[in-house]
Amino acid sequence: NSGINAAYGRPNAYLNKVRGDPGFSVFRLNLRSFLSNPWMWWLVGVNQWHMIRDCGVHIRGTALVSKERTNAHISVHHSTRCEEILRQADFGFPVLKLSNRETRLSCDVVLKETNPSRIFDSVGHIKSIIGEEMVVAEPLSQEEIRDRGYTPAARRVTHYPRDGELSQTMAEDLEGVIRNGGRTITHNLRLRKILVKEQGGDDCQVSRVVWQNVEALNINNEQAP
Repeated sequence: NSGINAAYGRPNAYLNKVRGDPGFSVFRLNLRSFLSNPWMWWLVGVNQWHMIRDCGVHIRGTALVSKERTNAHISVHHSTRCEEILRQADFGFPVLKLSNRETRLSCDVVLKETNPSRIFDSVGHIKSIIGEEMVVAEPLSQEEIRDRGYTPAARRVTHYPRDGELSQTMAEDLEGVIRNGGRTITHNLRLRKILVKEQGGDDCQVSRVVWQNVEALNINNEQAP
């Protein structure tokens, strides 16, 4: 809502917010701003092209690329490396909390008024894109649902044991690691690209990082060590 209010009647206000906030990732569109700002036509067009490329017209078989090349497939398979990378980094404090049968950090709750067939169709579609082995689900028994204090309106609760959550203080903790190492932090940079070169097999090395200074709106290159 804040994005819509900022843009209403002031076409450049929302555009400046998108450009000026390094962490801005939510796109809300106001019709008046859209019609008065041709730059947004390009932005929406690119977004729609990527959506059609991956999803088609939301009918199976209409996507323009194979499932293995969709953003969903690539991002999920990359994210599975998170645990291994963080474990090897060894920051000295917990960054990733994994779900287990005691904590059950990641659960999906289906209420009784929800049509379960729609939920199952969505889960099945996700599995068909990212692979059956990537979605591990454990439904809770009715006794377990009651013991964990879920509302009686809960029809079904599913636990995802391979999921987890990042520490809520992760950003501040990692900034402390950087400062303690004698480095400085610049908050007005937005990551644009990470370029890599093959190292043989499936391995690669970062060769260049491309970032944007949102204050000056200049593209800068930083050579990787």
